[in-house]
Parts: sequence; C-alpha cells; structure tokens
Amino acid sequence: MKRNVRRMLARTADELPVGLYLVDRNGTFEYCNPVGRAIFCLPPDARDLSAFSIRSFYEPQSARLSLLKRMREQGGQLRAELIALSVNGVQRFVLDSCCFTDETEEACLGVVADVTDLATYYNMLQDLPVGVYSLSPDKRFVRANRALAEILGYRSPKELLGRDVAAFYSDPRDLAELETKIAREENAEGVVALRKADGKEILAKVWTKSFQSGVAGGRFGALIDVTQAQRYMSALEDSPTGYYTVALRSGRHMITSCNKVFALMFGYALPADMADRVDITQLYARPEDHARFLERLAAEQERGGALRGERLLAKKKGGERFWIAIDCKIVRVLADGTIAERMGTVRDIDVEVRLDTEVRKLREDLEATTRDVDRFLHNYLMPILRVESSLAVSEKVLEVTAGIPGASDEIDTATDGDELESSMKGAMAATDSGDARSKYFREELERLRITLSRRANHAGSPLADILVAGIAAEVLRVVRDTEMGERSGQVASLVNVAGRIAKRFVRHSIEGALGELEAIKSHTEAYRARLGQNLGKEPVPYDFGESDVVAIVRASIEAFSAMALDERGRRIEYTGPRAVTAEVAAGHLRRMLDNMLLNAIKYSHKGRRGRDDVIGVKIVTTDHEVLISATNYGVPIKREEIESGVIFQFGRRGEFSHERDRMGSGIGMYDIREIASAHGGTVKVTSTPVAESAAAEDYSSPFLTTVAISLPRHHSAGGERNGTRPMGGGPS
Repeated sequence: MKRNVRRMLARTADELPVGLYLVDRNGTFEYCNPVGRAIFCLPPDARDLSAFSIRSFYEPQSARLSLLKRMREQGGQLRAELIALSVNGVQRFVLDSCCFTDETEEACLGVVADVTDLATYYNMLQDLPVGVYSLSPDKRFVRANRALAEILGYRSPKELLGRDVAAFYSDPRDLAELETKIAREENAEGVVALRKADGKEILAKVWTKSFQSGVAGGRFGALIDVTQAQRYMSALEDSPTGYYTVALRSGRHMITSCNKVFALMFGYALPADMADRVDITQLYARPEDHARFLERLAAEQERGGALRGERLLAKKKGGERFWIAIDCKIVRVLADGTIAERMGTVRDIDVEVRLDTEVRKLREDLEATTRDVDRFLHNYLMPILRVESSLAVSEKVLEVTAGIPGASDEIDTATDGDELESSMKGAMAATDSGDARSKYFREELERLRITLSRRANHAGSPLADILVAGIAAEVLRVVRDTEMGERSGQVASLVNVAGRIAKRFVRHSIEGALGELEAIKSHTEAYRARLGQNLGKEPVPYDFGESDVVAIVRASIEAFSAMALDERGRRIEYTGPRAVTAEVAAGHLRRMLDNMLLNAIKYSHKGRRGRDDVIGVKIVTTDHEVLISATNYGVPIKREEIESGVIFQFGRRGEFSHERDRMGSGIGMYDIREIASAHGGTVKVTSTPVAESAAAEDYSSPFLTTVAISLPRHHSAGGERNGTRPMGGGPS
C-alpha cells in the first residue's frame, strides 16, 4: 500500500504549489515534493529520505505524538492544523492537513502550507485591544486573539476555534453584505450586530480580507466593539450639530461617518450618501483652505489641544457657498506626521457671519459718517468764525456811521491802513488840547493809532482787514462821542477816510459772508448726500431741465469773488458767451461749479499785479457740448496723481494740497466727477509749470492748474434724467 502511494505521488505531486509528504508510522520520510522539501529544508535532489524524520521538526518531539492522538480522535485525519516547527533552528508555522493511509496507520499523508508570516503576525497581535482572527475557507475560526474572545464573551481564544462565524451574526443580511463586498473587492468593512456567548447583542466595526496561500485559503480580519460609540452617534442624530469622521485612504481624505445633520448641511439626503464616498476636500469652497486647516489642526495638537471654532467657507453639493465653524481633533497620526484620522463637529454659521458682516459694514459706515462730520466741522470752523468776526465789525460800523456827517457813501475808492494812520496824525495835530473833550479825543486817537501800527503782524491775513476796519469804526465812534467832526478840516478828512474804509469793509464783509455761506450751503448739501449714502438712504434726485449755464456760472463767480480777493488777492474773470442753454440739473451744476471755484481759490498763491492775479473761468461751446474750465496759478498737482485718478478718490487729497496748512476734506474733485458723470460728461485735469524753463516734475515752482468739465447740451434719455446717483462730498 505504502509503495503504491509513493509511486502515485511521484507521478502527480511534483508540480503542486503546496508541500506534499508521506511518512511511515515512525515519522520517517518516504516522499516529499519540491515545495515540501523547501518547507522542511530537505535535500532537493536526494532520492532516499530515510535519514530524515518529521518528528525532528517538533519541539518538543512529544508534540508529534499529541498530534497523532488528535488524528485518531477525529477519525484518522486533521484539517488545517496550525503547527509550530523548528527547521534548522528557526521557528516556522505551517498549516497541516493530514490523514492515515489505512486503518493500520502504516503511513501518514499530509499537505502543508507555510504561513509563518501570518502566524507571526497573529502572535504579535495577541495583546492588542482589537479582536483579530482568521477563518478557514468554510468560515470557521482557526485563529483568534484574546481581545476577540473577550469581545464575544468567551474565556479564551480556544473556545472560538472551529466555530462557524455565521452563528455570531444577529442579522444574516449583514454577513451577506460583507460576503458580497469581499467577492468584489477582496476586503470589506462595516458595522454589524453580533451575539455574544451569553446571547447579548453588541455592535461591532468589522474589517475583513480574503487570502490565498497555495490551495489553503481563508479570511483574516479584525473587529472592535462600537456599541457605546454607536449610542453616541444615535444621540448625535438628534443634535443640531453636524458630526463627522475623516480617514486618509489612498491619499484622499474620505468622510468615513457622519450624522444626518452633517449630511443635510452639505446637501446630501442621508449619511450613507457621504460615508466612504465623499472626499472632504470637495466641501471646501476654496481648496487651498484645506491645507491651511490641517496645519492649524497639527499646531493645536502639538499644544495638546483641539482646534475649536475654526471658521471656513464651505460648499454644498449643489455649489452653494456658506460659512461653517468647526471643532476638530486628531485621532491618529502616521509615522511621518501625516494626519490619518480626525473627527469633529460642524455648525452652520452663515447667518451669523452675514450679520457680523452687516454689523461691521454699519460700523464702518458710522465711522465714515463720523469722519465726514468731523471733516465738515473742521473745514468750516474758520470760515464761520471769519463771518462772525466780519459781521460783528460790520454791525459796529453801521452803528457808529449812522448820522455822521462827512462819512462818505463812496465805497469804491481804495484805502488802506497807511492812509487811515496818516489821517489820524493830521487830526491830532490840528486839534487843540486846551479843553477836556479835545484832550480825550487826542488820547483816544493815539491809543487807536498805536493799535493800528501793529497791523503788520497780521500782514497777508484776513485779520489785518478786520483790524483796520475795526480801528476805523472806533475812530468814527470817538468823533461821534466827542462831537469833534465840525471843529477842523483835518477831522472831517479823517471821518471821510475812516467812513470809506468802514463801509468798504462792510460791503466786502457782506459779500464775503454771502460767499462763505454759499460755500457752506453747497458743502452741507454734499455732505447730507454723503451721509445719506453711508446710512443707506435714497440719494438726492437729479432734476434735469433747460437752463442758462452762463447764468449759473456767473452766480457762482459772484458768490466767491469777494472770498477770492480777500483771501488770495485774486479776481475771478469770466470769458465766454453771454448765454448758453443746456439740459442740466441746475442745483447740482451750481454745486459742481462752487467746488471748482473753491478749489481754485484755495490752491492759488497770493496774487501779484500782472497776469497771475486772475482765476480764469471760461466757457466754450459746440452744437453738442459745453466746456467749462477754471484755471488758477498756484499749488501743483503731481502728474501721477492725475493719471492714476487718485485726485478723484473720496477723501484723498493731493500731496501738495497741505501746503501752508490749507484746509480741505479731499471730496471736492470726487464730487465734481460724480456730478459730471451723472450728466453724461467728463472731467479733465492738467497741471503744468508756469515757467517755460521749469521741468515738468519741478514742483517747487508755481503751476497753472486747469479743471475742464465737458457736459452734453442735451441729456441722454438713457442717462439719469430725473434719476439718482450716489452722491458724495463737497469741496476739497
């Protein structure tokens, strides 16, 4: 019998992928195929193997006897027995399936497969808190660690060996689903319900994979008890907060689990639509934010904490963007520092962020409004004080000149402080100091003359004119109180000079005050529009209609002529036609012209006799356009400020506009362009050196600056007729 078996094996077994051996009752090798010889390290070419015994590979050798005993107890055979052998002093694990060749146990025929690597792996995992196992092809436990036995309610892994894994599944459909996945992908995972030894049900997360080693196949895997975690997940399903977990799979950050709130938040119907299907980077509105998020998460991990309240712009399945807040913690990190698993919660804060944005915008608008008000008050404090001072002196002049003989009504003759001082000296010299009234008259005039002599301290300032006019008014008061006007020709001459000075000042004060008030009115309208824009109110409507542009220009010139003469010593000179009709918004056009003239006055140098003492206003017309320009001699505007459009930006002033503390708000040019644009027009600014020899960028010399506004004579029907535009500012 033994000889027949050996001959049969020699003919068929040499090509098998597993080890095949035949030993006699003493364990002496009768036959071993090439794979078996490699496993047992037998000579590959030796025909006689009688010098080798299978017992020599068992430690202790009595283990071989125990194996034979188990064979007899199981009807003369063993299936897939895991055996530890010592081959040339090295431990090797094999799966051995063997049987007796006949009832006399004359020989033993066996099939072995080397599973050393797998067995070593299982031995290493014995003390892990994760259940680890392997199954035979017929799905019975052939290996299990202590954690698996404990999870399933058994005292030791041995109690699990040989048991059918199907008996542990509460729902056969869970097992069938895993089987389907394994057949398709060779590995599977899922959460399943299992029954313990005492019949209690638990929830377990299972990972399993099929393997093949020669003809010996099977399955190995791992599982953990997630009963408590699943309870938490169930509780999270009813939470208003989204919960999720992410794991790194083949370089992709896959969502492995989430609750329904999380799924709905991102536009998915169910958690199953996202788990193991969606890469979380798909949910970032800005892909670059994901890398930054991981960096911040790793930094918090190094500090021993979790990332909390991180705001991110997310994206729903349909592409809609919204803001979220994330609390996240790292679960597992790879050896190279890569984040392998993380878990976190998510809140939809889109409404909160949008409200914050609105509040921030309102705060910024309020701050802008406050700045505008501050700028407004600062810009017009001095003009208001000048008006107040001028009107106070004018009131005194009107009071003291009432009924004084000799106070001439001629107010066009130019006079100055020198003439007044000379007249005061002449009147004092011609007055006899014999009586008390004459003495008082002389003393008062001397006191006033000394005060007048200090006018040089205010040269070039409007305060000098106010001082001279005030002294003139005091002189008239002294003449009236002492009744000295009829005593001499010198006193009468003094009255005439003082009266002319006082009345000239009154006229200019009133004209100047009207100009200042007109400017304040224009600025107030502009600022009201700007404040309304900041506070979200409807802008001021443009009321277009046929108007005489020249009349509007002349009205603006008339309002600011006194200011130009008093503050800069300049006349405003108009050149152009007597009348030009165009379709304009008259009120807004007047404000635009006021802005233009105020800027021309403010940034002019002090006038000197000659061609540079004029602010030129010019109108040129065509059939379709009206060109209005204003040219002044004075402060330059840098070429790059014009070319870049900086001078038209709200609140921006040119680099040289602060020269000699010139006050301004940086809104005039902005307002000019806004109004011109509303009319369908344009604004052009040029600023060039007066001296032909001066370089274009030599800003130390005076410049001629021209603001030219081109307006269509007929307003376009597609424009802003009776419409509105955002309004801004006043003169800068």
